[in-house]
Amino acid sequence: MPNQDTITAIQQRLAAARQRLATLLQQQALHGPGYVSPGVLADIAEARNTISYCKSVLHRMTDPANTDEIARQPERLAAERASQADPLAY
Repeated sequence: MPNQDTITAIQQRLAAARQRLATLLQQQALHGPGYVSPGVLADIAEARNTISYCKSVLHRMTDPANTDEIARQPERLAAERASQADPLAY
């Protein structure tokens, strides 16, 4: 079972991503959808992905039915990172 420090850290990351998304959406509204920079659009997508990821991790961590999955999480994350390695990096 994850400790409270881990859960708190993920909750803080979730709050930061939500604040970042709010700021980016304000920038998009200020400039208009046709004039916002591509970097802002990419950051909006990244913030939304971070929010989704944090919410799913928190759900898995706090759901008692997922205790076996949490125990296997380090191996699964290592396998995911290995499969997402940049194919062009040598």
